[in-house]
Parts: sequence; structure tokens; C-alpha cells
Amino acid sequence: AQRLQAEADAAAENAGAASGDMGAEQGKDKEYFEEAQTVENTGFQIIAHRGYSDVFPENTLAAFRGALDIGTDYIELDVQLTKDGQAVVSHDDTLLRTTGVDARICDLTYAELQELDAGGWFNASFAGEKIPTLREVLDLIRGTDCKVYLELKDIGEVAGFEETIVETAEACHMTGRCLFASFQYRYLERLRELNPDLKILYNTTSGRTDLPEVFPADYYGLSIETARADTIEAIHQAGKRAFVWTANTPAQMKNMQAAGADGIVTNRPGL
Repeated sequence: AQRLQAEADAAAENAGAASGDMGAEQGKDKEYFEEAQTVENTGFQIIAHRGYSDVFPENTLAAFRGALDIGTDYIELDVQLTKDGQAVVSHDDTLLRTTGVDARICDLTYAELQELDAGGWFNASFAGEKIPTLREVLDLIRGTDCKVYLELKDIGEVAGFEETIVETAEACHMTGRCLFASFQYRYLERLRELNPDLKILYNTTSGRTDLPEVFPADYYGLSIETARADTIEAIHQAGKRAFVWTANTPAQMKNMQAAGADGIVTNRPGL
């Protein structure tokens, strides 16, 4: 707890010192940030899993600011819909672990969600952190160079889910900087129907080498438990890219880079 508090305090101090620079950055030519920037990239990519979730409470604005402060290449986040159709950022099927309330996001309105504390479970210094909307997070990221690994959680067949996500990204002028990801391939198919130009990423625990043929996508999110060099090579042979989750130790990161991965998803992007 003391280590977490010290790291959080240091990160907060750095963020405060950089706030003036961040404001200037956000004032740069919007066309550069909103249109010219895309998810296309070179070099090994570091992807902050649910933000800087080793030091800050996951999927909160604090975690996303912390990740931006250290210059991560991507932020990974999870999206669900509230009872009243608002796109919000949260991972679990229920809110019990991160708020202490045993309820599903789909059973609560956005206003009800805002009454919950999404930070105190992690550390008392983060008490009062809220579950953010997708729009809040995209607006936060927009004025930076960071890209977004945007995962649609499996919430079943909910009318308008994919449309809401695409419309939000478009409204924030962030469509070109998002990788639209899911374990549910049907969501990705629907996203492509809505906008054929979207970059999609298929998350999978499979290590099969025929992924590009069976599940066509631009990127693949592979589990560190099953990711193999031959799987990654097959993806590259198809002209696609592979990210691996979740690598949290220096050895895991080096091993995945040696296996040919294009990037790693990690709770510890500051390593």
C-alpha cells in the first residue's frame, strides 16, 4: 500500500507539472490530432491495460491520465452500456470488485453509476473516482499522441451497442485512432458493416495459426498463455499485426518481443 501511494503521489506530481504542457498540446492544430493520426504505427507498442492500472484504479480517469503522463503508445479500455444506453468504461460483469455494489452496469442508469465510488477499493487516496463515460475518456486522450485499444465487452445482444460506440468515436473525432476490439467476433462484423474503414482487433485465447483465415481482422489480441511465435508469424504473413496480453514482468515483455509480437498489453506501462 505504501509503494502504491508513493508511486501514485509521484505520478500525480508529474501530471501536475505537465499540465501546462498538456494544455498547450491540446491547443495544437486539431486536424493533426483528430484526422491525420491513425492507429498505424511502427515499433514495439506499449499498451496500458485499463490505463496505468498498477498504480491507479483501473478504467478511471486517474488511470488514463497516469498512462498519458508516461507517454504510453496505447490505452486499453473496456466499454459497456448502462440501462439508459450510455457508453461507460468498466471491465467486470458486475460492479462488486471495483465499487462494492453487486449490480450489473446494464441494470443501472448513468446517474445511478455516478453515485458509486470506483477508486476507494484500490487505495483510499482515490476515493471518489467515478466510472467515466467513453466520451470523457476519448476527449481526454484526443489532444495527445496516444491511441486507443477499445474493447467492446460481451453484453449480449443489445440493440444499438455497436452503433453507440461508433457514434461516440466519431463525435470525438477519434475513429481513426481507435482499434475496435472484442472477443465477440459478431460485434466486429457489425462494426465493419457500420464503417468498413474501421480498424478491428480480434481478442482470442486461441493460439491457432489460421486466425487470419477464420477470423479476418486487422489486428489480433493474443493471450500470453497461448501466444506462440508460429501464431504471430502466421498473422504477419497475412499482413496483420499481433498484440499480446497481459505481460507484467520484464521477462514476459522481452519474451513476447522476441516471439515477434508487435506490442504488449500491460498493467505496468512505466517499466
